Amino acid sequence: MVTSGHLSSRNITGTRPNFLASQVGLEQKTRQITKSSATEDTEGRFIVKGGSLYKNAGDEPEGIVFEDVDVTRGDMPGSVILKGSVLIERLDAAVFTAEVQTALTAKGLYFEHQPETTRV
Repeated sequence: MVTSGHLSSRNITGTRPNFLASQVGLEQKTRQITKSSATEDTEGRFIVKGGSLYKNAGDEPEGIVFEDVDVTRGDMPGSVILKGSVLIERLDAAVFTAEVQTALTAKGLYFEHQPETTRV
């Protein structure tokens, strides 16, 4: 039973593709995840999904939310990737525009291209 309000993506919405390109150079920090950045799921919970853009108090891109965070009962702490390498094809292209990628790259977060492959 999870009581902290911080749940893994498997507990909230099922599994999704891993967007980490590598663990080398990965830096994660705990940040306050706000309810205002959440979307409501089919069960009425408010979730900030892993892979979402995290913006600081100045509304500037700071990192990427590492895993789903349930903020139904209010803002919660969550893990945010600040430095490292991620796979851009597995993130929301409408959110991670060239401008956002440039801002995050300047802070040490790099975007790699690796199309998804299907095994038969």
